[in-house]
Amino acid sequence: AYRRAIEATGQRELLLEFALYLQARARPREAIEVYQDALVRFPGDDTISNNLAMLIADHADSAGELDRALDLVRRFELGQ
Repeated sequence: AYRRAIEATGQRELLLEFALYLQARARPREAIEVYQDALVRFPGDDTISNNLAMLIADHADSAGELDRALDLVRRFELGQ
């Protein structure tokens, strides 16, 4: 139902709720995909960037993934 609603409306709130739903059900890789999609739709969104970065950092399998998480939050550090 979430996926259909997101496709139909593209609402930011639905994307965030769906990602949180997936996280709560121990499906972090799927949640990361949803956050990545959300960031494409809403570039520069602080909440999406932060949530995606933290999820990537928590479930990183490589240094490259950790670098991606750092890139997402670096703008917070610089106050941008």
